Amino acid sequence: MVDKSNFATIRTDLEGQRADDVGAPLVSAIIPCLNEERTLGICIRKALDVFAKRDIKGEVVVGDNGSTDRS
Repeated sequence: MVDKSNFATIRTDLEGQRADDVGAPLVSAIIPCLNEERTLGICIRKALDVFAKRDIKGEVVVGDNGSTDRS
């Protein structure tokens, strides 16, 4: 069974506009990571730039899988 207490429910209309105002991000960019020290910052910056350019309320979530470098 999945613990859903950490998940947000976001309702949108057909144009993607928020139907409520709970303050949660509309989009989550999820990046898996394993020893990505050299490129992780670039990927995060690109995602944030797209959010800003398109006026999207979003977040970047990095899921590390036991990296041994500084990522």
